[in-house]
Amino acid sequence: MSLPRDRDLIDGLLKAMQRIGPSASIDEQESEVVRLLSLTPQDISEIHEANRTEFSYRLAWARTYLKNLNLIESSERGIWTLTTTGRKYSSIADLRNANPDAFEDLFDNTLGLEGLDEGIPESFGEYPIDSVLIRTESRTVYEVVRRIRDGRFIMDPDFQRDFIWTPDKQSKLIESMLMRIPLPVFYLAERDDGKAVVVDGLQRLTTFGRFLDDKLPLQNLELAVDLNGRTFTSLSPKLRNRVEDTQLVLYLIDFKVPEQAKLDIFERVNGGVPLTRQQMRNSIYSGPATRWLKSEARSDEFLAATARTLDWRTMRDRECVNRFCAFRCLGVDAYKRGDMDAFLASALKKMNDMESSQLASMSNDFRRSMRNNLTIFGEHAFRKHSFTSAKRSVINVALFDVFSILLTEVSENKAQELAERIHSAFFKMMEDSTFLDAISFSTNSTRKVKSRFEIARSIFGDLLPNVENA
Repeated sequence: MSLPRDRDLIDGLLKAMQRIGPSASIDEQESEVVRLLSLTPQDISEIHEANRTEFSYRLAWARTYLKNLNLIESSERGIWTLTTTGRKYSSIADLRNANPDAFEDLFDNTLGLEGLDEGIPESFGEYPIDSVLIRTESRTVYEVVRRIRDGRFIMDPDFQRDFIWTPDKQSKLIESMLMRIPLPVFYLAERDDGKAVVVDGLQRLTTFGRFLDDKLPLQNLELAVDLNGRTFTSLSPKLRNRVEDTQLVLYLIDFKVPEQAKLDIFERVNGGVPLTRQQMRNSIYSGPATRWLKSEARSDEFLAATARTLDWRTMRDRECVNRFCAFRCLGVDAYKRGDMDAFLASALKKMNDMESSQLASMSNDFRRSMRNNLTIFGEHAFRKHSFTSAKRSVINVALFDVFSILLTEVSENKAQELAERIHSAFFKMMEDSTFLDAISFSTNSTRKVKSRFEIARSIFGDLLPNVENA
């Protein structure tokens, strides 16, 4: 016997959580899933890579699906809890029965992508949990607002939500400062150019700036009622000084912190709407690279090839484009330790230092690849399918990695000429169990990444020019 298919593992995990509930550690989950699915010691002992088993790795993937279906949430590190929604359903079948028409699309599009591996990288053993990752600084409101105005504190990276605090809520914050009530800490992430990205506290810092710029008349104050209607410059000198001299505690995440740790800290401390890791990268590496990603994700070629199915709000579209850039700029051989976060970040850093002509050339390559993929595969571009497939499946990010790179060097005339032969070779490749595994499970592992590129190059090497260099 081998491990069950993914849906059975996901269903087994949900049932395990219901039996243990409402919270369970990862060890408790694994033990209960083993019992429920009658898995043998041999089933769960197969090594994925390093010291991690295939069972453990795939169950982590199942947790990601349940999290994105809003059935479970991580209440603390290593502990998962059923959500209010999760407690309503004892199995995936119950969820399907509750809304049979919408279930398949909901399940298939939970991540917006198939094969998106967000598990722990192979280098997790080197995670700097004992290192000093954050330092504390104390600055006045005046100093902080000055840095905002100078552009040293990045307040409006592309991912940030629109400013949503109401005037009443902003006014109450100013009232708290006037009353000398201590404010919560602020988190910022340093960049290697000396600037700092606001991780948590954007709404409060924006409020400070608006008030000092006389754009916020105070309103509906409950205690300092005589100040209603006042702006900053209409306050007495004493109160203006009190506002500007308010001490703020800043926690700064050092720019030397490894990528995995940096994004984990970012994810944990952000008090607003949870951000995807691509949104975090978009903030930390804001510059020519992120503007390039935005432009290409909006291009007609990319939108046509992906059929507009990638969620732009969570930047899943830009994540795919980012992956193309990483494999194109750095090469497959540069991918190490199964750490996709570090790989994507390295690409953005490199692109931020590129000349505009280099970025323009890469844009031409990318768009040509998108047109070629659409020409050859049509609505099934970047999706698992066979000769008899009728229904379009979801985009598989591992296939996107391979074919966005593979068809970069192919002229459009050649792609049209060889379209049928290339598609036939693709069907043959999809019958290769090793390749299928490399685009389905633990897709970020170094072995799986290199395996899928090697297999593709061996199959298409005689058919496509320059494929060995792609």
